Amino acid sequence: MMHVVNQCIASGLVRPDVHAGVDGTQVRANASIHSLEEIELAPVQTIEGYLENKKQRDEASLAPSDNDNTDSDR
Repeated sequence: MMHVVNQCIASGLVRPDVHAGVDGTQVRANASIHSLEEIELAPVQTIEGYLENKKQRDEASLAPSDNDNTDSDR
């Protein structure tokens, strides 16, 4: 997966600094084209950065906390 995404980034198909989602669903709306406002897209992490953060969070959740009571504490 990472290889494919990195190929897309290298070829310019995907920008790693912008996160955008697109839905092609067409819905009738009572809105004016003049009421539209430009939005700024939030930048996202690289895949490697995301996976590193996820790994750190997982390791932190698996580490025993200092407040745990075990049988040896009793």
